Amino acid sequence: MNESLRSVLEERLGGAELKTSELSEEILRTRAEFNNVDITLRGLMAKLGALRDAGYIFFRDIDVDIKGLSDRWHNIRRPLLSRLVTLDSWAREEIRSIRSSIEDARAYLRSGDAASAEALTENVERLLAELEERVRSEVEEVRREIRSYVDRARELEGFLKLIETSLAILREASFSLGPGEDLIFAAKSKMMDEEKIEGFFFMTDKRLLFEEAREVVVRRRFLFFAEKEVRRKLVLELPLEEVTNMSKGIVGLLAGFGLKISLRSGRELVFDLTGEEVDFVLRAFDYVRSGRADVDKRALRSPAGS
Repeated sequence: MNESLRSVLEERLGGAELKTSELSEEILRTRAEFNNVDITLRGLMAKLGALRDAGYIFFRDIDVDIKGLSDRWHNIRRPLLSRLVTLDSWAREEIRSIRSSIEDARAYLRSGDAASAEALTENVERLLAELEERVRSEVEEVRREIRSYVDRARELEGFLKLIETSLAILREASFSLGPGEDLIFAAKSKMMDEEKIEGFFFMTDKRLLFEEAREVVVRRRFLFFAEKEVRRKLVLELPLEEVTNMSKGIVGLLAGFGLKISLRSGRELVFDLTGEEVDFVLRAFDYVRSGRADVDKRALRSPAGS
């Protein structure tokens, strides 16, 4: 047998074998992505429940969004799973048959029958092309369905994470909320005044506040060592009625985007927050001004809303 032909056929058969493994793994990855939607949605429901139990009463539309997303997923879950199971079962049989043909072609090579080995290799490649076309097509359609749920779930998860962080920051605050006042949002921030003041930005349904966080030495140990602690002090508080506008803007050459707040007095306050945090605050500001915050507050604190 021509050694050059043998080498080419062995390479083609090796490539075909590798492709069967890749296609099998592609189906397994898609099944894992499918299962992850279930896990993610259950996690969202649990996290939302924990936040409500912790006393966060705003954005009732999030409850509706998460329930709606979960309901829509369960409506299409069974047919999608059936499609994946059917594809997996069919592909396993096809791959088993193709791999058997690969071994037969290698046996022909070992016996020196190049013609039979080449014919069988061509058949393997034809069957493999048909297998790949169907697997890629069906997997992409299933993934397209999954992706729409995963993308929305991630958005909701990010929103809940900001609320979760807000509640944790409030627990360490140096001040207390007033009667009938509830936290909407809090984040680590800098107030970009004449000098940058590091601390925490707070937004309630009544006020905007900023708490300075300053590291101070509480005890010195030897020459170069000192015990330090962070002390927090409220340095800004104003009623939301004083705010005329909020916007996202560039807050410095290196700081990137932040929150700009215009007051009735003509003063402008600027806070260094992430883009996601600014988007949350802008949404929250519109939410309070529209009266929906008060509506949700009454609904979630009423016996029917609890």
